[in-house]
Amino acid sequence: MAFRGVLLQLDEATRANGFQVLTRTAELTLPRPPAPLHEPIVTTWSHQQLVVIDGKSRDVLCIARLATVALQAEEQSILWSRRPTQERPSGKDIAAIESDAAGQEVKKKKEEEEEEEVTLEGGRPAVEERPRRCYCFRFGSEFEYELFARTLAALTRMQRYALVQSSVVLEMAIAYEDKKWRQDEGVRLQAAATKAQHRLELRRRKRKEEEERARKQQEKVAKTNKRTTHMVPIKSRARTTAVAVVSPRTMRCVLCRVPRQRDAPEFPKHPFVLKDGKGEVVHICKVCLQRVLQLRLATQALVKKSREDNYCGLCAQPTEKLPAKSTKACAHLICTRVYCVPCINKLIGKAQTPAVWQTKQWLCPNCTTGNNSTLARKEGKGTGPASAASTVMTAAAAKPKKRKRYTVTDGTSKADNDKPDSLVPALRSVSDMKPIDYAVTYFKFILQREMQDAFEESEDVCFCCKDGGNVIECDWKGLNGAMARCPKVYHEDCLGYKVPEGKTWVCPRHRCQDCGVIAPYSCRFCVTSYCEDHLPKDVRRLGHATRDIATATYVMCPRCSQQAQDAFKQEKIEPDLYTKLLRRRAGKR
Repeated sequence: MAFRGVLLQLDEATRANGFQVLTRTAELTLPRPPAPLHEPIVTTWSHQQLVVIDGKSRDVLCIARLATVALQAEEQSILWSRRPTQERPSGKDIAAIESDAAGQEVKKKKEEEEEEEVTLEGGRPAVEERPRRCYCFRFGSEFEYELFARTLAALTRMQRYALVQSSVVLEMAIAYEDKKWRQDEGVRLQAAATKAQHRLELRRRKRKEEEERARKQQEKVAKTNKRTTHMVPIKSRARTTAVAVVSPRTMRCVLCRVPRQRDAPEFPKHPFVLKDGKGEVVHICKVCLQRVLQLRLATQALVKKSREDNYCGLCAQPTEKLPAKSTKACAHLICTRVYCVPCINKLIGKAQTPAVWQTKQWLCPNCTTGNNSTLARKEGKGTGPASAASTVMTAAAAKPKKRKRYTVTDGTSKADNDKPDSLVPALRSVSDMKPIDYAVTYFKFILQREMQDAFEESEDVCFCCKDGGNVIECDWKGLNGAMARCPKVYHEDCLGYKVPEGKTWVCPRHRCQDCGVIAPYSCRFCVTSYCEDHLPKDVRRLGHATRDIATATYVMCPRCSQQAQDAFKQEKIEPDLYTKLLRRRAGKR
């Protein structure tokens, strides 16, 4: 297709005369660009040419690159300029121009290279610059101009598309090369790590051989010295006196027995064992403390089919991995701790360990207030009822009386005039209580108490063991103090640490037991709480919580659920109470 119009020319040398008409019957065509196989599509579209021929003589008047054309919408024309490097091509048709296009480009590149090589001393080209010529093609009609403008826009879009395609391909190639380089680098680093490990292993072997050689040398020297000592006369040996230098007592870790350095900070206290057999504080290094906490979190809590824990109270090793008769449980009514043989040796001492295994009613160091020998009842001694009564009386005397909160003592109390005989039935009734009985009593108490959303007073029993006594109140009132005060109370022995005086203390009910963040799910009947990430799938949801944790949701943890099932099977709770325990709480936020 050819566009008809008028071709005008303006020379730089005679620009004062203005544009001169070359022909009024000019035709503008867009020949097909050459497409060499070795060039990309972007280069192909950039080589698109524009050819103007005479409509009568069919001579070629001008050839230009389409990329150099500028549209003039007001005059309905196009402008381009060029430097004449050769005579005007004449006597050629469009087919000849298309066939010679590739050759002209190659020739043009060679000429440019020659012009760059031949330069003057000042940096200017040796060949004089030819004057530029400006051409103007004025279309014959507005329709032809618009059609050419659309054609030019389409070719421009094709060139941009080809450029984007080339960029994507290049980016993919770069990504592939980067991935390949990373793989090669990983292989190289792995090989280097293997070599380094091999060298380290060789060094360890060499060091071990040197230590073994030094040990043998020391043994040889010791044997020689021993022989020399035996040869010394008795009189001279009697004169020598050995003076024992007593080193000051140093703090040691209860598990690894590593002593504390002189200028190092003190070891932290054990979080679960407060004292040893001598009544002294139990210290543990940070490495052992981290291992104990990790084992404690990794070991799942034992469902209350039995009263004993499934992990050692000192080292937190699971009892499943220990031999059957290598653990000893505390005989206290509330304490559920179990200790393995190595930990008993570390807490009490190897000399006292045989007495522990001979004692039936053995109390761990946490549950003793003085000498534990008064509570020890060995096999074959004191099996009668009088001995049992004396044991209970001794335990009652050793254990301090718990002070119950919110109890007003009358001045006319007869507690001091009570006879010792009246204490034995009471102790027997308390000893008959099992942990599941405490749980059933607390179930009934919570169902009756939480018929309201807010409480004026705190509870009277520990939230952990469900027993009364000297308890600590929680100071939680929400993150911004906008909620009601937490009504739960705790024993310091159940917490495992001493609550500081004069400080705002938050009980463990408000934080997740696994990660420590503020827990949106709290068990209604125990201290267990969960976050969104650590909430078990089989947990039962019981609706909105009370106002002290208004943003949380009540759940029933697997441990409390198992306790409720055991109590129902043992007929300790009625079917209506069991149904109420599993029913959603009717509360509002």
